[in-house]
Amino acid sequence: MSYSQAQFAVERALSPEEYPLITAVTEQVKALSKNVGYDAEDALRVDSETGEVMEPLN
Repeated sequence: MSYSQAQFAVERALSPEEYPLITAVTEQVKALSKNVGYDAEDALRVDSETGEVMEPLN
């Protein structure tokens, strides 16, 4: 199964004024990423061969 991959590149160096702003955003992202979860009960079942979403049997 193929998955997309992010490819990052440096566009330019940050200015001294930008560093504190980026540091604040970085800390926010770190804090938010600790709260990311996954609930298997709510997950959709997907056929790995066809990609078809299968409805739960109730």
